[in-house]
Amino acid sequence: MEYALKNYSLREQMFLEDSAEMADSYMMLGKCHYAMGEVEEALEMYRKALPVFLRNYGGKERIVLATYSNMASCYLDLSNFEEAEKWLLKTLEMQKLILGEEHVETATTYHKLGFLYSNTGKMDEAIEQYKKTLEIRRKTLRKYHPDISNILANIGRFYAQQDDYEAFKREQA
Repeated sequence: MEYALKNYSLREQMFLEDSAEMADSYMMLGKCHYAMGEVEEALEMYRKALPVFLRNYGGKERIVLATYSNMASCYLDLSNFEEAEKWLLKTLEMQKLILGEEHVETATTYHKLGFLYSNTGKMDEAIEQYKKTLEIRRKTLRKYHPDISNILANIGRFYAQQDDYEAFKREQA
C-alpha cells in the first residue's frame, strides 16, 4: 500500500485526475485495499478508474475487463448479488470477445456466477454455470487439478441437495 500511495501522490502532481495514468493508480490502490480486506475502499477506487478507462481506451480493452471483474468480486464479497451479477455478466461478455469462450479466466467467471446463483437459491442456473466451468477446466487444466475437484464437489453438493445421486453419476460417466 505504501508504494501504491507514493505512486498515486507522484502521479497526482503530474497528471490530470481523469488521465489514464491516474486510473492506473486507482486500480493499484483498489488492489491493495482489496488485498487488505478493505472491500468498500477497493470498490471506490475501481469506480473512479472505470469511466477514465472507458473514455481513454474504449470498452474492449483488458484493463476495462479487469476493472469489471474486480468490481464484481467486490460486490460478491459484500453480498450485493444484484450488482455482482450485473458486473459478472459484463465481465463474461467481454471475456468471450477478448479471451474466448474456453479461456481459464472465462471459466473463473462462470464459476463466480455459479457461486452467486447458488447463494441466491437459483440452483438450476448455478449448476449450469458450474458445468460450463468444468467443461473449460477439463480442456485447459491437467486431469487431476484441484480446481476440477472443487467444481465437481460443487456440482455434487447441488445433486445432494436434490437427493439425485444417480444424475451426478450419469454426468461423470
